[in-house]
Amino acid sequence: MGLLPRNARRCLLHRPPGESGRRDPRHGSGPGAYFTGHPENQDAEIHVTDQVHPSTDHLPASWEVYDEWYDYSKSPRGEVHVLATLDEDSYDGAAMENGRKDHPISWAQVYQGGRVWYTGRGHTHESFDEDAFIDHVLGGILWAGGFEEGDATGTVWNSYTKSQITSDIYEGMKVDTTPDGRVFFTDRISGSEDGNTGQAPVRVYDPESDEVSTALSLDVYAGQEDGLQGITFHPDFEDNGWVFIYYSPAEVEGDQPYNLLSRFTVDGDTIDPDSEAEIIRVHTQRETCCHVGGDIAFGPDGEELYLSTGDDTNPFESSGYTPIDERDGRESFDAQRTSANTNDLRGSILRIVPEDDGGYSIPDGNLFTGDEYADARDNGEVREEIYLMGCRNPFTIEVDEETGLLYYADYGPDAGSWNAERGPPGIVEFNVVSEPGFQGWPYFTGPNIPYQDYDFETGESSGAFDPENPINDSPNNTGLEELPPAEEASIFYGYGGSMDNLYNEVPGYAQEYVPDDNPWPEIEGGGAPMAGPVFRSEDGFGDNALPQYYDGKWFIMEWNQGWVKCVSFDDDGNVMEIEPFLPTEDYIGPQDMTVGPDGELYVLEFGAGFSDPSDPGLYVIEQTGGGEEDPEPEPEPEPEPEPEPAPVSIPYGLDSGSENHGQTATIGGLEFDKLPNEGVTQTGSHTITSLLEADGEFSIEGTDNDLLYKTEHYGQGIGYDIEVPNGTYDVTLHFAELWWGVEGRGGTDTGEGSRLFDVSIQGETVLSDYDIYAEVGSLTATTETVEGIEVTDGVLSISSTTQADNTKFSGIEIHQTDGEDQAGLDPAQTIRMDGSTRGGWEVTSSQDIAGETSPTLTLREGEEYTVTWTNADGAPHDFVVQDSSGGEVAGTDYVSDEGVETTLTFTASEEMAQYICTVHPSAMVGDIEIV
Repeated sequence: MGLLPRNARRCLLHRPPGESGRRDPRHGSGPGAYFTGHPENQDAEIHVTDQVHPSTDHLPASWEVYDEWYDYSKSPRGEVHVLATLDEDSYDGAAMENGRKDHPISWAQVYQGGRVWYTGRGHTHESFDEDAFIDHVLGGILWAGGFEEGDATGTVWNSYTKSQITSDIYEGMKVDTTPDGRVFFTDRISGSEDGNTGQAPVRVYDPESDEVSTALSLDVYAGQEDGLQGITFHPDFEDNGWVFIYYSPAEVEGDQPYNLLSRFTVDGDTIDPDSEAEIIRVHTQRETCCHVGGDIAFGPDGEELYLSTGDDTNPFESSGYTPIDERDGRESFDAQRTSANTNDLRGSILRIVPEDDGGYSIPDGNLFTGDEYADARDNGEVREEIYLMGCRNPFTIEVDEETGLLYYADYGPDAGSWNAERGPPGIVEFNVVSEPGFQGWPYFTGPNIPYQDYDFETGESSGAFDPENPINDSPNNTGLEELPPAEEASIFYGYGGSMDNLYNEVPGYAQEYVPDDNPWPEIEGGGAPMAGPVFRSEDGFGDNALPQYYDGKWFIMEWNQGWVKCVSFDDDGNVMEIEPFLPTEDYIGPQDMTVGPDGELYVLEFGAGFSDPSDPGLYVIEQTGGGEEDPEPEPEPEPEPEPEPAPVSIPYGLDSGSENHGQTATIGGLEFDKLPNEGVTQTGSHTITSLLEADGEFSIEGTDNDLLYKTEHYGQGIGYDIEVPNGTYDVTLHFAELWWGVEGRGGTDTGEGSRLFDVSIQGETVLSDYDIYAEVGSLTATTETVEGIEVTDGVLSISSTTQADNTKFSGIEIHQTDGEDQAGLDPAQTIRMDGSTRGGWEVTSSQDIAGETSPTLTLREGEEYTVTWTNADGAPHDFVVQDSSGGEVAGTDYVSDEGVETTLTFTASEEMAQYICTVHPSAMVGDIEIV
């Protein structure tokens, strides 16, 4: 839970009678110990009633005072259960390092059969006149003394287990559980779609059989971000078996496409496709990306259903700022037609009452159901289904079953910095909502920071929007012009890995809306918020349920940064604390989360990468242990030190984004590497994208080796730390613009200025405001070479600062300066050959000898090499390495079948003189040189 304060002010340990313990300055001696006073304030006393033993004179005779102190700042994070933290903004003189982020002040621990309680409070006499503090001390004493029960493992991370249920997921979307414990989860698409349509499965995990099966497959449209989305069960599921699913049907009725919320009936572990009852259609467009929303939740009364919808607006031609393009023919680039349109269901959270025979009715209390909107309803200017409007992409929503409050996460745009003529850098939001309203998009974001009213025709702005009086005068608006005042976000943070861009260089017009300091230092940026459930502890939960400590806490996730945290609220509903949850575990794209009927936590992880993700999974998190250490544990042997990462071999090439396909790029004889490589550490949050799986045919101009440029890593502030031998290097950076200016992707009327970033090598800026499109246009290879880079610490560091959209790299190439690359073939690169009597040994790939026939192999003495050869003619061949006398040093067996591959691995040694096929020694022979 954080750095623990030195020398806890009050500590109490109790061991049950009859248990002995070694003398330990942390835990006292004998059956128990009660600490009072403080090394820096020996005069302090406990002023409480006689009921709680106000001084050591009132302690039971079996308890013993021990006056040594233990520095509990040495305790590992997650070893103790933190009971209270200190808000360092609430007092002057706060100086704890990272204290605004995490400052524990009271904690407890179960240790070797005993209980220990600590508090750092009580430094003033006035403290002991406060009822809350007396309750705090009393509760700690009663628990530690064994008079009261209570769990002390909520933040003891070794008391939890995270177990994978399945990785058979393509693009996992949402997860929910039935009352009997089965877990249903959706895939956006199966991965085998034909064009933009295909099958999307709903899968079910049965804990009793420990098996995963397919409950339903739906025909879906999966272009852009559409497909199979949300799933939830009716509150009376045990009686009616109803499940609700939101998806994009492949075939639609009429001319305008739509997404569909339907009800189905579950029969065992299957969902009956013939039971579908249509509830509501949300009309959309299928011409360009993005934002579907698509989550579903029932309110606590079991009647009202909430459905989130995205703004269905292309965000990629607005330079990362608000998409309010009002030009003719640009309707899909104007979010005013959806999110800010009182007469449109998109960019909203809807609230309806599904009817038993299909369809729905409107509950009271939605945004436009009041008397003040009677005329607007009669004139067809509002949609009564809307509970919240002004959302961008509220991708995950939850409703607290106890309070009925709506919780949701909303994605923001991608700008990397402020623009005084456009608006703020990208901001994302977590929101808690108790009543209907306008959430601000596309005019405001975060704490109601306004965007500028930018004219895409003239390129000029006419002033900032007013959050108190928002007006939608877009020609694409079909609803009311005057909108309700905008609501501020409950929690907001910046796009990318840092919040600095939000609080630095704020334009004058926006300064009144931006706080002086980050209100939530516990969140350090990210850009991909996901809303989990509000945990409510129940008496009927199983033994492995999360502890009561989490009751009332809201679980939130960050898809980019890979964390899960919990939010606590005060009695007025204000955010009180944001704390980590199980930070010892890895979360790879946490996508959705739900609480099972026994109180366990299910987490659906999308995996790494936006398309065809790697390492997806469905997991269950349970509290399976008490977090207590075994008595007198045997000392564990010191772990073997982790081996230092091996430097990459020079020359070195990295093909950024090539991890997800099986091809290998080669330029100038250099075979480019794929990650992972222990010698390469990615910095920042990288996302892989590729033209190889994109719709349409694309080629890269300006190169004969376009494979390297068809993949990329992109993200905010991304880079690489590459282990290399100390020396001086020339570094070539490879780029190609795959999005901006590309038809069907970023659009042909975009390009210059859409992507800007700086690149630094070894901390020195080498490219400033680099604009690939401005250099060469789109779908064109370009390189930038930086010479004479000196490395003295074994790491060549390449970093970036994103100015607009995202930084991207196609590849990186490293050579020693002045051509001083190490002599000999790189042993890390497999030497591939085709062997035939007519062609000899033809090298198919291996650096600068690719395409040569029976070339001299220059090998580095002592290095291990791999040769993979293919029988190219069906004649019998072997591959033998011989010494100068013709003796065999290493070799393969005979192979007589055409097309068969055979591999030989050997260590280069000075006696090696040639390689040969012993069956055809005159036609298939080449020299070996050892260096």
